[in-house]
Amino acid sequence: MLTLKPVAVNSALLDSNKEGTCWFLTKKGTCWFLTKNSRKEGYLLVSRKEGYLLVSRKEGYLLVSRKEGYLLVSRKEGYLLVSRKEGYLLVSRKEGYLLVSRKEGYLLVSRKEGYLLVSRKEGYLLVSRKEGYLLVSRKEGYLLVSRKEGYLLVSRKEGYLLVSRKEGYLLVSRKEGYLLVSRKEGYLLVSRKEGYLLVSRKEGYLLVSRKEGYLLVSRKGRHLLVSHKEGHLWFLTKKGTFWFPQEPKYDYNLVL
Repeated sequence: MLTLKPVAVNSALLDSNKEGTCWFLTKKGTCWFLTKNSRKEGYLLVSRKEGYLLVSRKEGYLLVSRKEGYLLVSRKEGYLLVSRKEGYLLVSRKEGYLLVSRKEGYLLVSRKEGYLLVSRKEGYLLVSRKEGYLLVSRKEGYLLVSRKEGYLLVSRKEGYLLVSRKEGYLLVSRKEGYLLVSRKEGYLLVSRKEGYLLVSRKEGYLLVSRKEGYLLVSRKGRHLLVSHKEGHLWFLTKKGTFWFPQEPKYDYNLVL
C-alpha cells in the first residue's frame, strides 16, 4: 500500500489504491486539483488546466509546463530542457552539449562535435576542437584562427590580416594597400595602391616603385636600375657601369 503523509497542517493527500489516484485537499477541505499517481507506470501527474507537472520513474524524467513555458528533465535521454516559449536552455549528456537560446541569440556547446558557438543574431563566436579553429564574427568583421589549416585571418570588412603557417606567409591589407610576406615564395611585398616595394629572395631582387618611378636591384641579373619616369638609368655589370641620361643631348658614359 502506498503511504502518503500530510503536507501541511489541515492539509492532506488522500490515496486510493484501486484507482491509483490522489486528491489534494486544501485547508478548507476543497479539491484544489486532481493528481494521478500510478505505481504501474511510475509517474506523478499534476495538472491545473494543462499547466502541469509530470514525474515519471519508468521514463526517468520530470516535465513541468505552464502552458508550454516548460522545463523537461530526462534521465533516460540524459538532458535538461528549459523553454519559455522557445527562449530555451537545452543540456544533453547523451549528445554532449549545452544549447542556450533567447530567440536564436544563442550559445551552443558540444562535446561530441567539440565546439562552442555563441551567436547574437550572427555576430558570433565559434570555437571548434574537431575542425581546430576559432571564428569570431561581428557581422563579417571577423577573426578566424585555424589549427587544421594553420592560419590566422582577421578582417574588418576586408581590411584584413592573414597569417598562414601552411602557405608560409603573412598578408596585411587595408583595402588593397597591403603588405605580403611569403616564406614559401621567399619575398616581401608592400603596396600602397601600387606605389610598392617588392623584395624577393627566390628571384634575388629588390624593387621599389612609386607609380613606375622605380629602383630595381637584382642579384640574379647583377644589375641596379634607378628610374624616375624614365629619367636616369644605371645598369651595373661585372665589367662596368652604363649611365643613360634622359635628355638625348647627353651621351652615355661607359666605365670599364
